[in-house]
Amino acid sequence: MKATRTNIVLQDDLVGEAMSLSRASSKKEMIETAIKEYIRWMKRQKLSGLKGKIQWDGDLTKMRTARIK
Repeated sequence: MKATRTNIVLQDDLVGEAMSLSRASSKKEMIETAIKEYIRWMKRQKLSGLKGKIQWDGDLTKMRTARIK
C-alpha cells in the first residue's frame, strides 16, 4: 500500500484527548485509526440512506430455520 507523507497542525487538546481515549501507541497510529473509523462511519451513513428504497422479497422465518439445521 502506498503511503502519503503530510505535515498538519493539530490542536494539542484534541490530540491529547484522542490519545488518552485510544489504545494507540503513537500519533500516527491514532490518526490512521481515526481515518479508518471515519470511513466506516461514512459508509454506514450511505447504507442507512437506502432504508426504504430497496424492495426485498423473502421469508425471514424460513431463512432462519434453514440456518439451524
